[in-house]
Amino acid sequence: MQATPSGASEQANPDAGIRPDELARRLAQIHTLDKRPKHKAILLQHLKNWETTLRAAYAVFRGKSSKDLAFSRAGEWMLDNFYVVEQTLRLVEEELPEGYYGELPKLEGTALKGYPRIFALAWEWVGYSQDQIDLTQTIAFVLEYQQVAPLKIGELWALPNMLRIGLLERLPPAAAETHTGGAP
Repeated sequence: MQATPSGASEQANPDAGIRPDELARRLAQIHTLDKRPKHKAILLQHLKNWETTLRAAYAVFRGKSSKDLAFSRAGEWMLDNFYVVEQTLRLVEEELPEGYYGELPKLEGTALKGYPRIFALAWEWVGYSQDQIDLTQTIAFVLEYQQVAPLKIGELWALPNMLRIGLLERLPPAAAETHTGGAP
């Protein structure tokens, strides 16, 4: 079975003592591109699965009374912001069609084998930045990566959507844990 992003590896943590420029260079050095022309759109399939999980969690939260939701900040957040999640999912689907996705260079030899290189870069950045994406820092991170391994123009165009996916990827586990009785 193919590794999923959420289980692929430990993402870099700023508390681990590595600077963003060091992380970018290290990633550029270890990212090896797969020479095979086409891959399944694994990431797009995961996106559909996450959407299903999020819709199910939203339905559960909508069915709870205000009293039941009082203990759950995650439930309240989901009810207040689900429209943003829906808009983001639609935007990614529109701006990242399967044909375009298929043209993005994919990785080999890592836990994210078969995933687009730009997704791996975005996913690591989302983890490193602890979900706090700052435009200036993101640009600096990508520029540092490109000092070692230049990205294709299509990858740069895909970066905003890959960052969105990296953030969306964190929601289903939290939503599932919350609506099944896990931590608030």
